Amino acid sequence: MKEKSIEAKLQEIQRKKTILKKQKHELQKRVNGGELRKERTKRLIETGAIFEKYFDCHSIEEAEQIALQFGAMVKKQKIIRDNYVLRKYQTEE
Repeated sequence: MKEKSIEAKLQEIQRKKTILKKQKHELQKRVNGGELRKERTKRLIETGAIFEKYFDCHSIEEAEQIALQFGAMVKKQKIIRDNYVLRKYQTEE
């Protein structure tokens, strides 16, 4: 009798362990997913701000029109020159 009750307890513990592992995995996915969303949101906001600044557009429709007009060209000719320096790293001469 004692062997069965010990076996039953072991099985119950194993079952609970499996459930806890699944819960842990789900929680980790939520945390990691939240971080990825935050990074993407930040990137989108920064990109939109740059787009608005340099193309002087203040509505979604204007931005979409500009993106449509220049999108194909930019994708086709996306070459960065070797001597290109990001604006924030340029020194005033």
